[in-house]
Amino acid sequence: MYVFLHVFLPRCRVYRRNLINKSQCATAFTVLLVVSLFYFTLLLVYPDECGGLSQDHPTNTNLQYRSRELTPDPILAVRQVTGLTTNIRNSSSNKSTDGSFQNSEGQLANLSELAGVLNKFRERVAIKKRSVINPHNYDFILNVPKACKDKEVDIVISVPSRVERRNLINKSQCATAFTVLLVVSLFCYTLLLVYTDECGGLSQNHPTHTNLQYRSRELSPDPLLAVRQVTDLTSNIRNSSSNKSTDGRFQNSEGQPANLSELASVLSKFQERVAIKIRSIINPHNYDFILNVPKACKDKEVDIVISVPSRVESFEQRQGVRETWGQIARDAANKTVLLFFFGETADQELQKKLENESRVYGDIVQENFVDSYLNLSLKSVAIVRWTSLFCPHSKFLLKADDDMYINVPLLLSMLRIQLERGPLFILGRVHHGVSPYRYVSHKWFVPYSQYKYKQFPNYVSGTAYSMSTAAAMRIYLESSFVPLINMEDTYISGILADSASVPRVHDIKFNGHARLQPTGCAFREMVTAHGFSTEEMKTIHKELNDPKLNCSKNS
Repeated sequence: MYVFLHVFLPRCRVYRRNLINKSQCATAFTVLLVVSLFYFTLLLVYPDECGGLSQDHPTNTNLQYRSRELTPDPILAVRQVTGLTTNIRNSSSNKSTDGSFQNSEGQLANLSELAGVLNKFRERVAIKKRSVINPHNYDFILNVPKACKDKEVDIVISVPSRVERRNLINKSQCATAFTVLLVVSLFCYTLLLVYTDECGGLSQNHPTHTNLQYRSRELSPDPLLAVRQVTDLTSNIRNSSSNKSTDGRFQNSEGQPANLSELASVLSKFQERVAIKIRSIINPHNYDFILNVPKACKDKEVDIVISVPSRVESFEQRQGVRETWGQIARDAANKTVLLFFFGETADQELQKKLENESRVYGDIVQENFVDSYLNLSLKSVAIVRWTSLFCPHSKFLLKADDDMYINVPLLLSMLRIQLERGPLFILGRVHHGVSPYRYVSHKWFVPYSQYKYKQFPNYVSGTAYSMSTAAAMRIYLESSFVPLINMEDTYISGILADSASVPRVHDIKFNGHARLQPTGCAFREMVTAHGFSTEEMKTIHKELNDPKLNCSKNS
């Protein structure tokens, strides 16, 4: 086999860029084949049939949880969204005299604000045009309706037929199936070698390439799809009533009847099983606006809200953004809103300057929490809050630091593609398997009292990330039920996103810690990079928007 691979593999296009040599690829494929044979042996040895691992075998795991951060548990999303109304209503038992929620520490939260955001979120994700098209309209000939009545039942064991239980396939059939599987595997691997730029996977630009979160969609479903279906099933069933037949049962276009009351009853029981009824608001974002632009999105179509958290004294950096990549917001035709977010400063002189800046540019949002590094998480919650309250009809939200340069046109094209794949996501540079720093002297110290686990959920780099507005609304709602930690990116795009079942999507066009050259050519195929001075951002912007820019190596 090894010799055969040495002969066959030179024909593969994988060598055109000299990424790997023949020996490396042959070795990799040989190892892959051995592992496949070993895995198939496990299939044959341990299960009751030839088709899969035994449920009791220690190596068996549920596929939908193998990459939880990229393919979140859909039922968790259903439980949270179906139960959020109950969570908010239950909090009303602690209302203060002015009608706002008061928790055990006396913190206030506006319940009507949360309920309003929840309603808007439901509008964004609800399926409003589904109707019953496949009624299971068969009557019971024999039945045991009281089998579970008045008793506690842990498990219902259902056996469709014992006739087909044994001798499903013989040795010859299993050998044939394995031969076919091996041939198909070899063919698929050959395609990978021919069409990819690396030996291990499809090129990002290849038409058959999809995001990891969707590669096993049937086994690890889109969580938003589950939310969309459950949140609107009641309306779907009610809307079907217009097609009721004379006996009160639904009748579709082919005249097949279905009992709508039966479907409604099952839906009600399902929602009782999945709704979270014991969550209460523990982290109300109860801060008032000192400065605000509530009409920034009013009566206009908005594609993206660009939010830049900034320090009060960083006027030069804000000007750099306004005069470079933030210029896109000046033209209403670009459907873009640019805003800078702040906490409160004790320096009255700086506050007066900020108020004057707000009057001049009209792009300042300030809440009355203390503006400090440890409160960056509060500032990011303020961003998703503002978007949820004042621009819920927008499509996307970008959060970027004020020392970043953002290629906004390229970002928008990527966001539109991602939105077609699923309307709930965070796009950025994903970090995997990061552990909290437990050293008190460390800049990113996280005490056990804030976060007790050994690793954070997957999260995206906080220097710049973007999300759908639906995701921003969902994250804002979830922030009321999840305690704060002082790591902004980990909290927003990791802990909250994981709790809300919002997928994080990795893209290498979001630069990491490697510094890019401050040139237009460096940003032709990049969305973000950070650590630039105002003058460097001006250089990048001028070159990137120069129609005569020539980035060929020979120029």
